[in-house]
Amino acid sequence: MFRIIYASRVSRRLAAAEVTALCDVARERNIADGITGMLLYDGLRFLQAIEGERAPIESTMDRIARDERHHEIDYVQRTDVGAREFSRWSMQMPADRMAGSFLDTIKHDVAQVRDPYLRAQFIGFAKLASLWRPREAN
Repeated sequence: MFRIIYASRVSRRLAAAEVTALCDVARERNIADGITGMLLYDGLRFLQAIEGERAPIESTMDRIARDERHHEIDYVQRTDVGAREFSRWSMQMPADRMAGSFLDTIKHDVAQVRDPYLRAQFIGFAKLASLWRPREAN
């Protein structure tokens, strides 16, 4: 089992419908390739973890890296892992699924993640997003 976690900056703001469509396409591809993962989008950045067999993960990451909707990809982790952390999700984007704050939603959805480093990555991303989101409305 292999996992990649990356963060990137969006090239332009994406409408909610665009993000939903992106996740729908990713979900279909990921099911076919045996990939599971989680994607966060805070309006400025993406954070994603994808996991599965190495070849499909590398191929998927090559495709993701060429996507013009984002740039400045920073690989947080590229490593072999003993087990999946997102086995229930072919591509989960929690923020669009549950009412409440972005941070609370992420905390809820990563509560079952066993790897504390991985859990901290997602909670930290959501916490930073919660700091700038209230000011965005001003």
